[in-house]
Amino acid sequence: MDRKKKVLVISYFFPPISVAASHVITSIVKFFPREDVCVLRGNPRETYQGSIIDEAFQLDVDQYVSDLPSILRKKSFRIILPVYLDHLWIPAVVARALAVVKRYRVENIFALFPNHYYLIAAYLTHKISRVPLTIYWVDVYEGRPHFFERWVARLFERRILFSARKNYVMTPFLAEHLKEKYGIDTEVLPIPTELTPVEERGDQTKCRPGETRIVFTGRIYDAQLDAVVNMVDALKLLPELDIKLVLMTPASKEELEAQGISGENVLVFQGKREECIACQRQADILFLPMAFRTTSPLVVNLSLPSKVLEYFAAARPILVHAPAASFIAHYAREKGFAAVVDTPDPKELSRAVRDLIVDTARSKALVERGLSTLKEHDAKTLSRRVQLDLELIHDESKKGAPDERSA
Repeated sequence: MDRKKKVLVISYFFPPISVAASHVITSIVKFFPREDVCVLRGNPRETYQGSIIDEAFQLDVDQYVSDLPSILRKKSFRIILPVYLDHLWIPAVVARALAVVKRYRVENIFALFPNHYYLIAAYLTHKISRVPLTIYWVDVYEGRPHFFERWVARLFERRILFSARKNYVMTPFLAEHLKEKYGIDTEVLPIPTELTPVEERGDQTKCRPGETRIVFTGRIYDAQLDAVVNMVDALKLLPELDIKLVLMTPASKEELEAQGISGENVLVFQGKREECIACQRQADILFLPMAFRTTSPLVVNLSLPSKVLEYFAAARPILVHAPAASFIAHYAREKGFAAVVDTPDPKELSRAVRDLIVDTARSKALVERGLSTLKEHDAKTLSRRVQLDLELIHDESKKGAPDERSA
């Protein structure tokens, strides 16, 4: 008989899929006792949501895969009503999850959102098997891109939230939103990271004498687009300065040009996570944009982009360009780790860029506050909180000697 497992992790995003959500769940699960955990994840051969595959990014735990049903992978079906048909994925994930639950006599289900299909599948698995469900919400469920997904989300969101034994959320703003909307209490679990600060950088002098590099890494879509365009326009107001806007993003130069992001001083690259991190650590200014005009205002206002943790570890000054109502603008001001421009004004943005270039003392202070804030996102500490709730380890103050497995 197979050894009993205490936790089944259900998350589409998991290594070798290398996107922000994968790194979040990995930073928690890698500290779980290996013998007590198994994972149901997505298939990295799929191209769902533009996933980046990195075969070097792996985690040594028992894993199972749930594919899209083969009929949904046929080109003809991907063209005709794909969102409707994609919901047939849910029963496939549930069937696979129930088989794993039965095989290992699983005691807890730990699910990560984002992924609409896997979230609903985790909920249905919990309802059928009666295994307790814990969810970590690292995105906002409302505002799905397709109206049918939005309808399904409205149908399930309340049920899922109230069915879970515990709901972790990524920011206090999201916790307050869910409290106001549903009257439900959630627990804030800061986004974890295993990144450690770059080696000593001295007085934070410029990386390239005479040139300033402003770096953004990540996808550029509706939640960032107009803020990035504002930076392009802001740099046009600083012609006397040699400034390059470096974008490391999956989008091509042609795709960005079609969205209004172009110019001789705009450099576009693609790269894996380690290449993005290397680029961040060679920046003069790290740029964190969130859109002012967007179809997803709740995503902008309630979430925390996980790339900010990479920015902290890079030990370079950060410039946040985001609405005043957004959590990232609030968090940056509260912790003092970034210059903040909270109006969609290229003139204000250009002034902030100039100030960061000229005022090296201020830039150094921002870096120090970022490094201090990074400690609050320590993966091992935050994973331990989850492990205590899932009873993978026990509180030493109640049990006596520390549990070696948590080390």
